[in-house]
Amino acid sequence: MLEEPDPTEYQVGIPQVLRLMNSPMTNSNSSIARVIKEMKAPAEVIEQLYLAVLSRKPTADEQAKMLTHVQKQSDVKTGYADILWAMLNSSEFALNR
Repeated sequence: MLEEPDPTEYQVGIPQVLRLMNSPMTNSNSSIARVIKEMKAPAEVIEQLYLAVLSRKPTADEQAKMLTHVQKQSDVKTGYADILWAMLNSSEFALNR
């Protein structure tokens, strides 16, 4: 008898990973550059990314972690791209309906 998969556990498949790795949206910083251009503060950029990808604002803890990550990067676009990549690969994104 086959066991039903747990709907809260998202199993990433190779085709999805390859699509995300080769996607112009995640491979270039052009989509990030537009958000940065419109927003002034890093907290605003992070909030906009969360709203665009997960349809919610980041928690205070998430905001603090993401700000720390962005500040550690030599290029802020790279930090924001990392955040975008992490959110697109999260189970919350994949299972958000």
